[in-house]
Amino acid sequence: MAYHFGRNKRKDLELELKLAVKGEDFKVAARIKEELEELNRKDPVMLARTALEAAIREERYQDAARLKAQLEALQAELGPAALQAGLLSTTSTAVTGGIRVTVQSFYLPTKSAPSAGRYMFAYHIVIANESSDTIVQLRSRHWLIMDATGRTEEVRGPGVVGEQPILLPGKSHEYTSGCPLATPQGSMEGSYTMVVLNPVDGTWAETMEVKIAKFMLDARGPQAV
Repeated sequence: MAYHFGRNKRKDLELELKLAVKGEDFKVAARIKEELEELNRKDPVMLARTALEAAIREERYQDAARLKAQLEALQAELGPAALQAGLLSTTSTAVTGGIRVTVQSFYLPTKSAPSAGRYMFAYHIVIANESSDTIVQLRSRHWLIMDATGRTEEVRGPGVVGEQPILLPGKSHEYTSGCPLATPQGSMEGSYTMVVLNPVDGTWAETMEVKIAKFMLDARGPQAV
């Protein structure tokens, strides 16, 4: 299924709206605002985002969870088109079994060489154990990395940056890592394999997969040195 986002048109209209308001040409501003609203009504991702924001604002959390899943499914279906149009966020949050994973990505211009097709990104992750009585240990990671052409790389490995942290209830672990891409936009998503401590016999028994929600790597987004 193909979608037309009108992303460039939206940016042009937003700029025209700012100029019209600055010049106090409110008649033109009203017309441009109507065009933007009509464009948004035809954009499936924008519609999903608007509905999700409304559900969160009105504290309809069951609806918010459903809408968030729909938005993620739509973004996954769009694939590279969503990346090129800037429809994903450079941040993400997911909670699995009381473990919250929050991500923020950054573009590293000083370590990139666009003329050579090399774009370097960093991402900072906070893994927080929000459970009241569960102790977990992170054993391994699994990543799916996609660039703007749709090329996908799968990465698996033990721990994170050489560590396999143990998270007590109420504690968190933070780390920063990097990812090179051949395109200025891309995305990452994945999971951590964790084991849960059995409080009775002190063994690491149950295994759980903790989701890392999809986030964007974007040279147009936040930057770091």
